[in-house]
Amino acid sequence: MIWRLLLAAAAVAAIIAWVMATDRDPGYVLIHYGPWSLETTLSLVTLGAAAAFLALHLALRLGGGLFRLPGRIGRWKRARRASRARARLADAVTAAAEGHLTRAMRLATEGVRHSEHPQLHLYTAAAAAHELGERELRDRHLHQAMELRERDEAAAGLLQARWWIEEGRHEQALATLLRLHERHPKLPRLDTLLARSHYALQDWGALRTLLPRLDPAPPIEWERATWLGLMEKYAEGNDPEGLRGVWKALPERLREEDEVVAAYVRRLMACEAAIDVENFLRRRLEERWSEALALLYGDLHHHLEVIPLLNQAEAWLKRHERDASLLLTAGRLALHARLWGKARGYLEASVALQPRLAGFRLLARTLEEMGDREALAACRRDALERL
Repeated sequence: MIWRLLLAAAAVAAIIAWVMATDRDPGYVLIHYGPWSLETTLSLVTLGAAAAFLALHLALRLGGGLFRLPGRIGRWKRARRASRARARLADAVTAAAEGHLTRAMRLATEGVRHSEHPQLHLYTAAAAAHELGERELRDRHLHQAMELRERDEAAAGLLQARWWIEEGRHEQALATLLRLHERHPKLPRLDTLLARSHYALQDWGALRTLLPRLDPAPPIEWERATWLGLMEKYAEGNDPEGLRGVWKALPERLREEDEVVAAYVRRLMACEAAIDVENFLRRRLEERWSEALALLYGDLHHHLEVIPLLNQAEAWLKRHERDASLLLTAGRLALHARLWGKARGYLEASVALQPRLAGFRLLARTLEEMGDREALAACRRDALERL
């Protein structure tokens, strides 16, 4: 704007100077060509030249404007279509929020071709199709969004994988997420979705690698299931060393859970590492008493000599004489040692403190071995009344 004012001021100054100069002396111009001659003043020639320049300038401007007119009309049409597309997108979002999903999907797709941000239309249409249960249509919209730009491939892929996980299509979701991980490894939500897929597919090795990277921290159930799954894997492979490695790598909070400890013990038993199990259980119970683990100690009679196990159980009874689980374990071990009197005493004390089916079954078996039919009948009546 300033340079135009300066140019206008300069033009006015030049005109004023020209008028003052021609007023003093208009000048003389003679133009001769062949038989023709033209005589006039310099001021008139100057005025004519200025008028001719102005006419030529206007003609060029008009011609240029006419030449550029189709382009201007095209840009105007595109701007108008883009404005309509923005209006349709806004209406589609409003319709989706109001629950008019079919209308929202229609409005969103109408503006795709002329929108400045077509991926937003496709995401809106895909979300509406998802809510309507139109899976094929939803996936088609997402596929179109993926083809627009590389960065939209990541956003659309994450949306698709999340919806597939919700539908239980974990194999397809995992394939999509792994492909995204190769191209966009630093996507914020990628690790969480990968972890959800691995958890659903029970791919514990992959999930163990992901767990430390998750933010926010994963649910404790995921962590527990991962380590228990790894234990099961090594137990099935009869690999006690692998099991011990899993135990050493366990987070401290999981080592404190009796459920996890019991699972580790059972899998060590499955690997025929009973001596290790006995040592482990004995040290664990000395450090931190647990009724569940004391009950599990009785299962060792399948693998080790019964009398040493019974001696250890009786040693613990000196400190935990009213522990129903330990009494049940002692009774079971005494039964397998064919010490019917001890077995009966321990089992009767156990069911008196805590009636349970396993205790009554072992007591009934003991009484049957002893031939005490009257006591056996009383045991069965007591079990029916108390269980």
